[in-house]
Amino acid sequence: MLIITYIKLIVSLSLLSYASIEDLKHREISDLVWLFFNFLAFSINLASLFVFHYFYIDAISIVYALALLVIFLSLYYVGAYGGADAKALVSITLMFPFLSEKVSLSSFTLLPIPVATFFYASVLSLIQVPINLVHNLLLIFKKEKVFEGIKEPTLKKVLALLLLRKERIKKRYINLFFTPAEIVLEDGSRRLTFFSNTTSNVAVDEGELIFVSPLIPFVFFLTFGFLFFVVFGDYILVNIIKVAESLVH
Repeated sequence: MLIITYIKLIVSLSLLSYASIEDLKHREISDLVWLFFNFLAFSINLASLFVFHYFYIDAISIVYALALLVIFLSLYYVGAYGGADAKALVSITLMFPFLSEKVSLSSFTLLPIPVATFFYASVLSLIQVPINLVHNLLLIFKKEKVFEGIKEPTLKKVLALLLLRKERIKKRYINLFFTPAEIVLEDGSRRLTFFSNTTSNVAVDEGELIFVSPLIPFVFFLTFGFLFFVVFGDYILVNIIKVAESLVH
């Protein structure tokens, strides 16, 4: 691995870690963090290209970087994650735009680092599923009316137990630690929503027990996904593919 790559990794991990801490503490990350990240990305890569001649610009790398930027921004606009998450992924892409650059300490690598970061962050974020399930089942065991007034098929209720969390509302935490995940219909019944980023469709009272979507900052998972790939590469993914191939043959 080139010394310039080590510098890029240290810079990226430092800024991602700082952003994660800010997001966990304040649920907000200053745009100055991402501007500084992008400034360093451009500066280091320009030096790599024209001063040290470590890399060269080729059509594949340009198409690859542009395609990732479009995908990451599109996922943001359809509500897959928040603005800070999109900015983090864009910053990682700008820092590592060369397909030829080796960025992992492991020899087991299949995915480019922005894609790997997003993939492993998504996998790590699944830790919320068993946490939600245990929390919701404890409420059911305590005889709480978890699904009272909710008109949904059984399958969607099961998904709610896994993906949502029934909480007693503290209004000051709305849009900081969670968003309401129930929609009130005209007849007074409620429906569940898994991807809503707005609170305008449900009026909630202080202390009311409703389903919410926890807002655990994805930047936190992106940081650990980034670190996981740098250290272990795609070792787990490679072995999953090998197992799948052995089962097929």
